[in-house]
Amino acid sequence: MLRRLGSVDLGPWQGLVDVLLPELVALQEDDGRATILHADLYRENVLFDWLGHPRFVDPLPMAGDAAFDWAFWTVYYDLGHDTGARLVTAARVARIPVPVLAPWCRALAVDGLLYYLETADPRASRMADVLAWLSAPTPGDRP
Repeated sequence: MLRRLGSVDLGPWQGLVDVLLPELVALQEDDGRATILHADLYRENVLFDWLGHPRFVDPLPMAGDAAFDWAFWTVYYDLGHDTGARLVTAARVARIPVPVLAPWCRALAVDGLLYYLETADPRASRMADVLAWLSAPTPGDRP
């Protein structure tokens, strides 16, 4: 993310990202939430068995703070759709409060925005909208 910050033109979203940088730099894993991570938990990586139970597909799992996977799911599972509902659901199911989970979501949204801008991906503006929503004063209070 730091490399991209120095090379990607954020255009109209520069101010939004600049405001978030101190929070992102201070973000640290909580060893108490350490678990096996999927690290890219989005729709294409979740299968459902015949009873409707989720089965995760992951050829390269890693260990880390559970907040990362829940934030990734919140932001990317269906980019730009029902982000608030997913944030509330993630907080409830993971038992990670929204004020703890939201900074991880913002970090992943900034990283995604930078990546989409760097690769000229048309989803950049959708990610910027998600980031703006997550950066509002009370993310998670709105569905």
